[in-house]
Amino acid sequence: MGNLDQLALANRFKVVLEDNTVDLGYWSSASGLDVSWNLCEYRAGDSGNRRTYFPGSTKYSDIVLQRAACQDTMKVQDWLKNCSFANSRKRFTGTIELGDSENLKIASWDLVNVMPLKWAVEKFEASASKVAMETLTLVHEGFLSDETQFQ
Repeated sequence: MGNLDQLALANRFKVVLEDNTVDLGYWSSASGLDVSWNLCEYRAGDSGNRRTYFPGSTKYSDIVLQRAACQDTMKVQDWLKNCSFANSRKRFTGTIELGDSENLKIASWDLVNVMPLKWAVEKFEASASKVAMETLTLVHEGFLSDETQFQ
């Protein structure tokens, strides 16, 4: 049984870009941190039904971040201005850090060539008792190194 003190309750996700020079703040939800591989199958003509499998190319999902709109929303807007059409060739490195309830780092993912895909703040409605939620969708080229690290 694991140490119950190490359970990561009340997780927070911090997003920083360009070696901590662009801080997009903390987010309450992060989805899409996954990877899958295309499967390559090889069958030799002389070995009956025997098949050999190889990992193919990797596929990464878009990352969707959500939080209540806050002062850090303006930091995101500033970053989006730098990603506008005029600067469309600019790609960023990024890191998503998972922190516990005391903001101690539990895990992190280093993203390669990050770009914004979509940003939105849901509709404002004065008569509703809902918090305005901010959503940022990021595309990236991965968080796993292509370098072989077996020893």
